Amino acid sequence: MNDAPRRRRLVLALESGLNDPPGLLAAAVNVATALRADLDAFLIEDENILRAAALPGTWLVPAHGASTQLFDATTVRRAFRVRSADLRKQLAIHADARALRWTLKTESGFVADRLAEMVTGTDTVVVCHMRHRGARGTLTDIVHQTPASVFLYNRDAQLGEKVIAVYTGEDSILPTAQALAVGVGLPFEVLVLANDVESLNSRADAVGQWLSDHGQAAAPGGILMDEAAEWVDRLVKSSPATFVCAPGGSGMTDVSIARLADAKSVMIVRV
Repeated sequence: MNDAPRRRRLVLALESGLNDPPGLLAAAVNVATALRADLDAFLIEDENILRAAALPGTWLVPAHGASTQLFDATTVRRAFRVRSADLRKQLAIHADARALRWTLKTESGFVADRLAEMVTGTDTVVVCHMRHRGARGTLTDIVHQTPASVFLYNRDAQLGEKVIAVYTGEDSILPTAQALAVGVGLPFEVLVLANDVESLNSRADAVGQWLSDHGQAAAPGGILMDEAAEWVDRLVKSSPATFVCAPGGSGMTDVSIARLADAKSVMIVRV
């Protein structure tokens, strides 16, 4: 029996048929570095694209008036190989610069299904972006059910105004959120959550000291836990594409994370 501890890794699941959002690879590398994790990237060849390409007489009609193109299995496979080669090149640039161990594998299937198979323990962080609402719904279930940490990076989002760490007493959220902010080039803020005023003040003092020690001038904000849902509603409506980092097991993962996961323009991390 092998009792060796399983290595900590960050799993990056990407779709072959899509371009990556700006900053995604840099964010993944920075978070993996902060967690002292290896980066395992999986490029998933979408089964729906492969099935469509297998149909006879299928043509691709571009949205912007370009000439139609034959859409067959040979063309699709060639495009997937180009995508894989480009991703490997970009991973090498970002990960090798941080001396980060990484791998890249190509598999066929549906991202949500394969992602569920990849999530195997509490030492795994999952990074992904999805195309279909149904897939996002599946990922919402993963956020609630899996013991692993989950990072949902919605494909439709553009880079926003800031990264917000939701602090409920778990110190690991702070360096992870700060690393993510560095990776995507956005300001970093902390929102302190607690069930009562005394705990809120105590946590705010601790976070304020951490921010000062790490070169952050801004003081943390703070709200009580029963106000979290209202805060999320305001965030979704007024701050599109903001990253929200929330610790697993907090009240944020019960209702508010699901609310955020349904918002196309908000990226969410649970650590």
